[in-house]
Amino acid sequence: MAIVVGACLGLAGAEMQTALNNPLASPFTLGISAAATLGAAIVVVFNLQIPGI
Repeated sequence: MAIVVGACLGLAGAEMQTALNNPLASPFTLGISAAATLGAAIVVVFNLQIPGI
């Protein structure tokens, strides 16, 4: 699973760099990190859970 997740993250980074035509593009460039932080905060504050997990 770690290999699959690592490959997906690498592919996502390469795709972002290609789409922006910028070799230094990062998740902070498009606000993806901020959106992930917001999602995590919402889950913690409202105690959201997936049934069965």
